[in-house]
Amino acid sequence: LKLETTLDVHEGSVNSVCWNETGEYILSGSDDGSLVVTNPHHRTVKTMVKLGHRSSIHSAKFMPQTGDQIVISAAADGKIFYTNITKGPSAATQYQYHCHNGAAYKILTVPNDPHSFLSCGEDGTIRWFDVRISPSCRQNNCKQDILIDCRRAVTSMAISPLEPFYLAAGCSDSSVRIYDRRMLGTLATGINQLGSGALGMCVRFVPIHLINKFSRITSLCYSGDGRQVLASYSSDYLYLFDPRDDTARELKGPSQHNKSEQRQPPVKRLRLRGDWSDTGPLARPESERWRHGESQSETSLLQRISDMMSRWFEEASEARNSSRTHSQPMFRGTLPILRSAVAHIQEIFRRRKERRELEESEARQVRKPAVHMVYKGHRNSRTMTKESCFWGDQFVLSGSDCGHIFIWDRSSGQHVMLLEADKHVVNCLQPHPYEPILATSGIDYNIKIWSPLEEVPSFDRKLAEEVICRNELMLEETRNTITVPASFMLRMLASLNHTLTPGRSDGSGAETEDDH
Repeated sequence: LKLETTLDVHEGSVNSVCWNETGEYILSGSDDGSLVVTNPHHRTVKTMVKLGHRSSIHSAKFMPQTGDQIVISAAADGKIFYTNITKGPSAATQYQYHCHNGAAYKILTVPNDPHSFLSCGEDGTIRWFDVRISPSCRQNNCKQDILIDCRRAVTSMAISPLEPFYLAAGCSDSSVRIYDRRMLGTLATGINQLGSGALGMCVRFVPIHLINKFSRITSLCYSGDGRQVLASYSSDYLYLFDPRDDTARELKGPSQHNKSEQRQPPVKRLRLRGDWSDTGPLARPESERWRHGESQSETSLLQRISDMMSRWFEEASEARNSSRTHSQPMFRGTLPILRSAVAHIQEIFRRRKERRELEESEARQVRKPAVHMVYKGHRNSRTMTKESCFWGDQFVLSGSDCGHIFIWDRSSGQHVMLLEADKHVVNCLQPHPYEPILATSGIDYNIKIWSPLEEVPSFDRKLAEEVICRNELMLEETRNTITVPASFMLRMLASLNHTLTPGRSDGSGAETEDDH
């Protein structure tokens, strides 16, 4: 593969790329709030529509059997738009659904069905909309179109290509659940009982080391024959499994009663939102940067605040669980607040434990597949979308935080190709439905088209090994990193100033200029 062309059609990161059924056009959605239909072969824009989304578009699809005139889009604001892009968004040409309570992550269309589609989101619901029954709904947290309430964030979905009544859902508890939609319905379709997390479930997959842990699934994909499913885990790897398998039923993961497993990892470091310095081909692990004498001044303040927050959290946790009543905390004003936060977190975990026990009792008959193959080497930790997919019967592909496309041999798991495709992160990759052409996108404000133009194989195995080694080190570094907005940092600095210098006025700072 070689880069054939770059389509500069957006003014923000491109989070969604989708070919139409014939492979003539690409539909893309972006942080800029626009949908663009492009002919990549002629490098021309067919349609550009600015919708009413007030935040990043996470997913966009052509509606089947509509002549590529109707598209569905979902965004971080939770709103879903059904739009005739040939006429533009208006009251007459656009349906709106405001039902999700939180971000909407994924849109799925059903093959050969021009009337209905599925969505999932942060509120833990999978919703099924039929535009003939509900042409619009502007009620937040509406119950009418809920197909399944998974009770935890659903970040990815996939439909079996040969048996589209099988729906795979990736949840934030590290589980892939597969449901038989023939056993489910919505209030809007006359079903009086909402689907719970176990109703209709026939398969539940989770890698054994992630049992009772919380790792988001950023991508799900069925193989062309529907016999295998590929799942991409945030801060982990790609896993291949067979939904018909049941060999993992007797495998035991970490005990739910093991306190060390229930305890949340400490906050080791903070990262400002918009800081992409740990992404892209030029990013290096901290140990390598320090070894080469790179200045630490830019990260010293964040690291100091991270260390302080970690100490506060651990101190509050110990105080909460200890019977001692005369301990003197370092910061009197912050400890009661942190104790309350810890109590709230513990209550959340208690409820989660009860919920798991209930669902496990309801779902004892579901199949539990074992891992068939693991694909490693890439890095998936920075973005909500990190697509992986099959390419034909032989290859598996994934984007990466290092700005590369990774391609593995499907059967052996060996790396066969590495392509630099973004200055920061490759999020989306979609093979052409018929031809050996690949469309990719990421943090860069464009879409890249790759074709088999190289005259000889160009896989640099030595470079690939270096990138893989760095990715493994940086994946470990970022596992306990949290991203915070600048406003949070300003509040933290104000809190530190007030706590450390209670006797001073608001205008006096405790830290010297050198500390910044």
